Amino acid sequence: VGGKTGINHPLGKNMIGAFHQPQLVLADLATLDSLPDRELACGLAEIIKHGAIADDAYLRQTMTDMSAIFARDESALDRAVRRSCEIKADVVGKDERESGLRAILNFGHTFGHAIEAGMGYGAWYHGEAVGCGMLMAADLCRRLGRLDEAGAQLLRDAVVAARLPVIPPRLGVARYLELMAVDKKASGGAIQYVLLKGLGAAETAKVDDAVVAETLRAVGAE
Repeated sequence: VGGKTGINHPLGKNMIGAFHQPQLVLADLATLDSLPDRELACGLAEIIKHGAIADDAYLRQTMTDMSAIFARDESALDRAVRRSCEIKADVVGKDERESGLRAILNFGHTFGHAIEAGMGYGAWYHGEAVGCGMLMAADLCRRLGRLDEAGAQLLRDAVVAARLPVIPPRLGVARYLELMAVDKKASGGAIQYVLLKGLGAAETAKVDDAVVAETLRAVGAE
């Protein structure tokens, strides 16, 4: 759902690729029975992200369904997959080639991609990096007055329930900023962060490096 293809480069995640819409998207819930829990958890990172940026009620429902999802309950999986696809399709339908709105789908990914590149691709799975990256982004949002403590805690609870890591690797402030500067959302070398406007809404904006550094130190990334 989305049509974006990409490959990783030593300088950054998904730096080379193209847009190519599929003829068909098939979501067969039965295939999820073949996944180990670690892979299922990685998919949950994106589901949590969709709730955080577009539908806080969906995020709360996912929290309620978390045990059933790991038990591969078909009804819970159907709710999670269906709504997640609806949210992504709605965003992509308005901005196919990521000229603006579509960038909100990368909530948590700026920090997450830095983790993946900094650790070496494969050391952290993508969903693990995104899950942790969302909490780093949430801390940043809280510092900027965009997310209250209750919202940040709910997001953390969701990531914990999804069995995803919550403490980032200690790459150091300078290294994180260096890695994030080559993120595909960066413009003229300035990092564009996806920031929440409370749970259920998001936008992109530039943030002073000094504030980002505060977040990196606070979450243990230094």
